[in-house]
Amino acid sequence: MNFSPSQAEIDLFATEEISRLHQITTNASMQFTLRGRNLSDTRFEHSLAVAADAGRIAEQLGFDQREAQLVRIAGLLHDVAHPPFAHSGEYGISTFNNGFDHDHEGLYRIATNGIAEALLNNGIHPVEIIAILATNSEEQADNFNVEKVLIEAGYSEEEVKNALSKLPDQERLEALNFIVKEAADRPAYVRMDSAKTNILPEFKERIANFTRRFQNSISSQNGKIVVSDLEAARAVLAARRLLYQEYAQHPAGTVTDEVLIRAVRTAIKSGAVTEEEFVQMTDAEAFKLFKPHYQRWLSNGIEESFEPVAAFRLSDLNEEGRKIVERKAFRRMVRNYVADYIPKDHIVVGVTRDYSKHEKVNTTRDGTVKTFSLDCSIPDTHRFLTIAVSKDIPEKVRERVKQDLSEFLKQYLKNDAQNLRAVIFDNIDDSFFNAA
Repeated sequence: MNFSPSQAEIDLFATEEISRLHQITTNASMQFTLRGRNLSDTRFEHSLAVAADAGRIAEQLGFDQREAQLVRIAGLLHDVAHPPFAHSGEYGISTFNNGFDHDHEGLYRIATNGIAEALLNNGIHPVEIIAILATNSEEQADNFNVEKVLIEAGYSEEEVKNALSKLPDQERLEALNFIVKEAADRPAYVRMDSAKTNILPEFKERIANFTRRFQNSISSQNGKIVVSDLEAARAVLAARRLLYQEYAQHPAGTVTDEVLIRAVRTAIKSGAVTEEEFVQMTDAEAFKLFKPHYQRWLSNGIEESFEPVAAFRLSDLNEEGRKIVERKAFRRMVRNYVADYIPKDHIVVGVTRDYSKHEKVNTTRDGTVKTFSLDCSIPDTHRFLTIAVSKDIPEKVRERVKQDLSEFLKQYLKNDAQNLRAVIFDNIDDSFFNAA
């Protein structure tokens, strides 16, 4: 990574908001598993990689020096409001404040305090960065309305009106947003995650090659960002999905995710911390507030702390099971089914999340710009329901849980469903890994 910081970026590095990112991991559910303990980068490392790629791609597209600087800074700041423990922390506090969105919160942090001061001191108005990050070509949601964000952050209506009048047009903002969010952000995850995993070297090289091809095929035509190498674009999405299934959204990761969510909620409910205090903390500061048993389970590694008692592919669920499995009510039903003899803290229901969606990409076909939809969702064959019980519970009791849940789950399973509890913490697809 080649990154020579400007004075504006040096000043941003010194802010409390950016300094905190050195102590926030990119993927907490990976950090507390034995398979991924050493794989998670910090938010600062990731943000720096996004900034470097965004600036390089902007220059590659012929954008002027000012716009290249703006997308670099937008890349540096795009994750500035991530709470401790990444998305797990975000889910953990969502119960208390009707949802926490780090992207939305980030706009306010850019508009205020140290970040705003550092930008203004270097001739950059915060609105220039906020507009890039808030822009969504399909939906300009009310929460991401730039004028509303600035007004609520304390700017005067006259100052906001003046700042907005100097912004590029919507098409240009969409191009700058694409550079940060699509051309730089996802490839940065793919490149850094694959480099640290123990998947086969040939797969790592193929991932790196497709990432280079994708970024090198990006061009600007008639104001629109165009990707000419759709094969590489699909491959980058597929690589992201592979890394998700084997690490971040591996069943061990989803169990960890649920433990972290519960630990965060318990800390807030107990009064140990408020939601407002929590989102300003580092991972280490927040971890100290967890109940001792949560700390022990996470520190030892989820695979050492929990035993899977039931595990099925989502494709093995019948129609009724598929409808209910991702609802909070299902988790409550499972816990309540064995509540007479298992404390609710000691049983965890994890379901592979699918953060993916259809991505729309512009490409050229017969001399004209056309939009294609690329599916990057995770199929149900590679998503799992995993129910695990703490090993603090005696083995005989865990055996009873296995039997009882086997009966309970029958109503939600296809007749030929296979219980994978004995192998669910292993690799999903061994073909990607070196032989043991």
